[in-house]
Amino acid sequence: MIGALSVLTVALSLPSPGAAQPSWLARTRLAELRSELQSSSLVLRERAARRLATEGSDAGARRVLLDALTLERSSRVRVAIARALSWRAHPSIAMGLIEALDASGGADARDLALALATVDTPASRIALVDALGRDDLQAAAHEALLVLGPSVAPTLAGRLREDPTHIPAIALLGAMRDVGSVPLLDRLAASPAVPVRRAALTALAAIGDVRARPTFLAHVDDPDASIALVATDALLGLATAADVPRLETWLPDAVDVRRRRVLEALLHADATRAAAILAAEVGSADPDRVLIAGGVAIDHPQVALLPVLYGLYEEGTRRAEAASALAEVDGGAGIGVLLRETVQAEDGSEHARRGLAVALRRWGERLSVRVRRQSIAALQAGALDGPAAAQTVTLRALARDRSVLPRIRENLAADDPSARGWAAQAAGLLGDEDVVDTLVEALVEEADPSAFRQMALALSTLPTSATSAHAHRLWAAALPAFADPSRVAEVALLAASLELDARDRRRRGVLLRRLLRHASERVRSSAAWALGRAGETSAWRALLDRVDVDDSLTVRRAAARALAVLRSGVVQHTVDATAEGSESGTAARLAPFADDDPNAEWVTETIDRRGRGERDDTVRGFIRRAGRGIHTPAVLGGAEVLRLRVVSAAAAGGVEIEVQHADGRWVRTQTLPTGEYFLADLPSQTLDVRVVVQ
Repeated sequence: MIGALSVLTVALSLPSPGAAQPSWLARTRLAELRSELQSSSLVLRERAARRLATEGSDAGARRVLLDALTLERSSRVRVAIARALSWRAHPSIAMGLIEALDASGGADARDLALALATVDTPASRIALVDALGRDDLQAAAHEALLVLGPSVAPTLAGRLREDPTHIPAIALLGAMRDVGSVPLLDRLAASPAVPVRRAALTALAAIGDVRARPTFLAHVDDPDASIALVATDALLGLATAADVPRLETWLPDAVDVRRRRVLEALLHADATRAAAILAAEVGSADPDRVLIAGGVAIDHPQVALLPVLYGLYEEGTRRAEAASALAEVDGGAGIGVLLRETVQAEDGSEHARRGLAVALRRWGERLSVRVRRQSIAALQAGALDGPAAAQTVTLRALARDRSVLPRIRENLAADDPSARGWAAQAAGLLGDEDVVDTLVEALVEEADPSAFRQMALALSTLPTSATSAHAHRLWAAALPAFADPSRVAEVALLAASLELDARDRRRRGVLLRRLLRHASERVRSSAAWALGRAGETSAWRALLDRVDVDDSLTVRRAAARALAVLRSGVVQHTVDATAEGSESGTAARLAPFADDDPNAEWVTETIDRRGRGERDDTVRGFIRRAGRGIHTPAVLGGAEVLRLRVVSAAAAGGVEIEVQHADGRWVRTQTLPTGEYFLADLPSQTLDVRVVVQ
C-alpha cells in the first residue's frame, strides 16, 4: 500500500524524466522553458532555470541551460542555471562551465565552480586549480575543490611541481587534510621563500600527521617569527612525554592563548606532571595565570586533575564550573567530592547537588551500590516544598531516583500550570514507564499551552513501547494541537513517536508534510525531523523540495537529515552498525518502492543529483548518505547532559526558552524557577538555546 501511494505522489508532483513522461510532452515542455529563459522577466527566467533542473530530457535541458548561460547577465539567473546544471552534471557541459567561470568573478562564481566540481572531469579539475590563482575566483575554486576532496590532491601536487610557490594550492592540501601530501609539504617547508615555508608548515599543522614532527622541530627556531610560532603550535598538538622538558622551558614566557596551549600540550603529554604544574598555577598570585590554568583544568577534566578541580571548587569564584567538571571526570571519579560537599557544605552546596545529579546520570552504572545509595540519599535530603521543590524533584529525576515518582504524579495534578510543566520535565528525565499513565491523563486534560508542550516533549522522549497502549488517545489529543501555533512544533514530535494504524499514519503524514510549508522556521524544522522519525517514506519528495527551496539553513539541514533517515529505513543494506557519521560497510541499491517499480531507479538518481554542487557541507553529507543508503538513525542517544541557567530578575516562575537540536528538533520549553534547565542522554553536539522575549 505504501508503495502504491508513493508512486501516486511522484506522478502528481514531478514526472520522471525517463519512463513516466512521454517524449512529445518533454519536448513541448522544453520549448516552453527555453522561451521563458529568453523572457524579459527576471523572475520568469529564474523560475525556468530552476525547473530545468528536473524537467525535460537530460541532453535537451543541458543544451538549453548552456545556451542561456552564455547570454544571461543577471547573477541571480546565472546562479539558478549553474545549480540546474549541477543536477544535470555530465562531461559534455564541462567546457561551457569552464568558459562561464573564466568570464565570471562575480556573485555566480561560487555556483559555477561547484557545478564544475559535480562534472568532475580532468579538464574541470585543472580549470578549478587554475582558478585558485585568481583573486576574484580563489574562494569559489577553493570551496569547489574541497567538495572533490583528497581525490584532487594529485592535480594540486602536479601544479606545485610546476610552480612550488602556488600558495593557494598548498593551503588547500592542508584544508583537505590529505595525509598523502605530507612528503610533498615536507619538501616545500624547506623552501627559502618565507611565504611558501609558512604555508607548507600551516598545511602540515592542519593535517596533524606525526610524520611531520621532525619538520616542526626543525622550525621552532626559524628566523621568521611567524613560522616559528606555527611550528611550535603544531608541536603542541603532537606533544609526547619526551617533549615535557622543552614545553616547561616555554611556559615562563608564554602568555594568554599561548600559555593555555602550552599547558594543554603538557596535559596531553604527561597528565601527572601537568597536574602538578596546574596546581601550582591555580595557587599563583598572578590572576591571569590562575584564570588560564583553571580554564584548562575545567575544560579537560580527568582523574589526575581531581585535586586541582577540588581546589577550584573550594576557592569559590568558579564553583559552578568546577562542580560541572567534577561530574564529567571519567567513571564518576569526581563523585566523592560532590557527595561530600552536598552533605557537608552549608554555602553553595546547590552547585555540588547539581553536579552530583549529573554524575549519577552519566556514570550510575559504573558506580558501586554503596556510593549510588549514599548519593541518592543526599539528593533526597533536598526540600520538597517551597521555592526549591521543583529543583529537588528535577535533580532526583535526573539521577533516576524512582522514589520521586509519587511527587511527580502529585505535581502533574497541581493547580499551577507551571508546576505541571516542571513535573512533566521531571517525568521525561526520569524516563520511567510507570509514570506514563499519569502523564497521558495529564496531557489529555491539559489546556495550558506551555504545560501541554512540556508533556508532549516528555512523552516524545519515551520508548514507543511505553506509549503504545495509549497511542490512540494521544493521537486524538494531538490532532487539535496541529492547528495551534503555540503547540504545533512539539505535538509534531509527539505524533511522530506514536504507533498508529494505517489510516492514522496516512493522516499524520499529510499533516506533517503540510507543516513543512509553515511560516515558522521552528515548526518546519521540527516537522522535517518528525517525518524522519515517523518513517514517512512518501515524504521524500516534500523533504527534497525543502532542501532545495527553503530560505532557512536550519530547515534545509533538518530536511536533508530526515531524508537520509527515510532512505536508510527502506534500503536492504549491509552497513556496519556504527555511530552516525560512519560510512563503513557497503549498501545495496536503494528501492523506496517495490523492487520491480520503474520509478525506484529514478528516485535514487533524483536524490543523488540534488547533492551535486550543494553549498552546505552538512546538507551535502546527508544527501550523500541518502543516495548511498548509509544508515542514519532516526533517534540518536548518548551520555551527554545539557544543563544551563538563565539569570532573570523578572521571571520568578521560570523563563521561556527555545532549544534547537542539531538533528532538527526545535522546541519551546520553560526553565525551573531557579532558571535551570536539564536535558539528558544526548549525543555530543552543539545546541542553540534562545531566551524567548515576550
